[in-house]
Amino acid sequence: MIVDENQRLLIALRPEDAMLGGLWEFPGGKQSKNESIRDTVAREMREELGVEVEILEKFMELKHAYSHFKITLHAYWCRIKTGKPVPHTSQELRWVSVSQLEEFPFPKANKILTQKLIEEGVSQGRV
Repeated sequence: MIVDENQRLLIALRPEDAMLGGLWEFPGGKQSKNESIRDTVAREMREELGVEVEILEKFMELKHAYSHFKITLHAYWCRIKTGKPVPHTSQELRWVSVSQLEEFPFPKANKILTQKLIEEGVSQGRV
């Protein structure tokens, strides 16, 4: 999860023709073989958004089973070091406040994450 200096989170709209298309998500992706989670986060932010990030602390880890596959979602607080986010793999990007998260449709696993964000808020020390 990328947080800016105004305590907003960056969310991405999945392409309509992709799995779970038309839903919003936090930028990120699949871990490559022999890649650390932190290396995955850094690589995915470069590939998906064209930015270099500072990876701060882990927010949560979530195991979730869809009907035909399982995932483990690793959510880290990040701050952009260089670059301006561009939607390379998504339809659109938006900066939103935690209170706005409920206005966007997210996949089920992301809804658990957004609920925890809403409960805890975004702390000043994370950006």
